[in-house]
Amino acid sequence: MLTSGEMDQLGKFVVSFCRCTIEDISWVQAVKLQNDGLTDYNGYWHVTYDDPAILGSRNIKVIIVLNTFFLLTLEQMEETLAHEYGHHWTLGHLISRMGRCPDEYPPRIYNSIRGLDGRFAPRASQWEFRHSEVLAEDYKHHFTPFRGTHRMVDLIGFPSSEVKDYIASMGHRRHL
Repeated sequence: MLTSGEMDQLGKFVVSFCRCTIEDISWVQAVKLQNDGLTDYNGYWHVTYDDPAILGSRNIKVIIVLNTFFLLTLEQMEETLAHEYGHHWTLGHLISRMGRCPDEYPPRIYNSIRGLDGRFAPRASQWEFRHSEVLAEDYKHHFTPFRGTHRMVDLIGFPSSEVKDYIASMGHRRHL
């Protein structure tokens, strides 16, 4: 269990140590610490939004859950939150800027600069072959204190500076 000081630190983690904007912070409804028991995840990102085909506001609402069954220390929670915020930044901005659903293929330019081949798909059966997981790990690597902890490095290597620039551009209003 975290102390009140650690809870306060976790609450400030994203704003203090991760790339974020006022816009994407506003989408977060809650970061929940809950014991989901023996599952296959340390955390997850849950999003609701209006139909991307409708012009105007997407009304994006997000809850990030950290599974305290596995995450026992502040550092473990911060690292998982960094990954989940990677989903938030990348997929949230794809919804907001491009009207794409999170389970669609990412833009071809990302696959190209990241060197992702046909093994990678939005709904791949293996976690490490899902585009959204690669995007989240790439964000975690470049925009949080957890540089060097990319969980797919043995499979696809570390993301390049070109990948970093692409992910950073997702937060810009004119992102394409």
